[in-house]
Amino acid sequence: MGRLPKIFFSLLLCLCLPGLFLLQGRPALAGELSNPLVSQSWVEQRLDEAFSRLEERIARLEEKIRAFSGQGEVDIELYIGKTTAKVNGESKTLDAAPRIASSGYTLVPIRFVAESLQIQVEWIPETKQICFYDNDTEMLLTVGSTAASINGQPYTMDYPPVIDSAHSQGRTLVHVRFVGEAFGCELDWSPRDGATEIVYIKR
Repeated sequence: MGRLPKIFFSLLLCLCLPGLFLLQGRPALAGELSNPLVSQSWVEQRLDEAFSRLEERIARLEEKIRAFSGQGEVDIELYIGKTTAKVNGESKTLDAAPRIASSGYTLVPIRFVAESLQIQVEWIPETKQICFYDNDTEMLLTVGSTAASINGQPYTMDYPPVIDSAHSQGRTLVHVRFVGEAFGCELDWSPRDGATEIVYIKR
């Protein structure tokens, strides 16, 4: 071996030996080249496990938030022409029956529906307006008018709110689709091939 290679080899040992001595006192960590078990599949498995635990914690937190705020999933069944209804399978009695307007729009007693969905309702008698509050959504409707307001933005309803005069104190009936969709509800009805008999509201 010539002089130059010997010098090069000596320098290489001087640079590498301190690092080797430092590593001898502990086991190789995951991700280090000296760990023979590390592989891409091992890393992916550990990541999947970590994300799975995180998703479980998030799901539990969401359940606690819903329970705390009283905003669990709500299923409502309304029967056209009847003062009976179901909320999450429990029978309820209405002050006014849902009905189909002459133009074909489905009208429902809005206070019952809103309160069942945990939406706050305020009646303003001076202006005959109904105000709804829920988290980041605020809606204002006026009896006899198709003009509506959602978070300050103007909208036009297909059918105006009406007061059911059959009830001694009067009950406001509102086009269910307009209000339901504004508050993120899923709406359905049956039968599909005939006049509506049952309205389903889910949130």
